[in-house]
Amino acid sequence: MTEYVLSLIPQYGLVVVFVVTVIACMGVPLPAAMLALASGGFAATGDLTLWHVVVVTLFSFVLGDQIAYFIARARGNRLIEWLRGKKRLEPVVKKGEDLLQSKGNLAIVLSRTIISPAGPWVSYICGATGFRWVPFALSAFIGASCWTTVYVFLGYLFAGNLSAVTDLISNMLGVVVAGLGVTVAIIWLYRSWRNQ
Repeated sequence: MTEYVLSLIPQYGLVVVFVVTVIACMGVPLPAAMLALASGGFAATGDLTLWHVVVVTLFSFVLGDQIAYFIARARGNRLIEWLRGKKRLEPVVKKGEDLLQSKGNLAIVLSRTIISPAGPWVSYICGATGFRWVPFALSAFIGASCWTTVYVFLGYLFAGNLSAVTDLISNMLGVVVAGLGVTVAIIWLYRSWRNQ
């Protein structure tokens, strides 16, 4: 699937970036990160214009976030209950709820950067639970800006070796998630020890 989507860039250019990123930000498992990297690589070779790639990627990311938020706003808790009922999605939705409850606006930024797989679900949760739109939109924009900048410019800088960059990002994400898990475990152990 990823190779097929990437093969559409030379033919359809930024239209593919726009459509795939919007749909991915709504929770459909499409390779938006790989597409941003590849688009940056195409900009480095002159096939696309760098600032066009950045603007289209950022705009489509923000638009996808807003669509997810307003779909959930219209459907409310019924949508969240439906998502929880899906075995494959339930852990991600739970992680998004916990993150939002504990971190608020920071959770929205984190769900667009470090924990990007939870991004769409945090958008749905924010909309369904009545999280105020202005703080959501600002936090989502900050996170989307960081995500877009990192992925597009990594693709631009390492155009000749995108597969190595992809592996590096995957490994870094694993390290970050493991580090967060260890940090939470240490805090929990410390609090348990203090309460005895």
